[in-house]
Amino acid sequence: MNLRPPARGAIDRVALPEDKEVTQSMIQHESAILTWLDLESAGPNERSLDAMIALVAVSATRARRRLISRHAKLFLYRIGL
Repeated sequence: MNLRPPARGAIDRVALPEDKEVTQSMIQHESAILTWLDLESAGPNERSLDAMIALVAVSATRARRRLISRHAKLFLYRIGL
């Protein structure tokens, strides 16, 4: 069963430049879910969650970078730079 929607390219084409990061994240999330669904629909599969696990790792890294960036900006603001 392949449930891949043809809209991935369409989302990329119509997204505003300032929304690209969000739309890319959304596309990756949906793709990981559909990969899991495809693999599980075919029967038991030990690797079916690999795409989701990788996505969580990438999301955590991005969130950590944003948090560090916010803290750095706050620190620089507080010391007057």
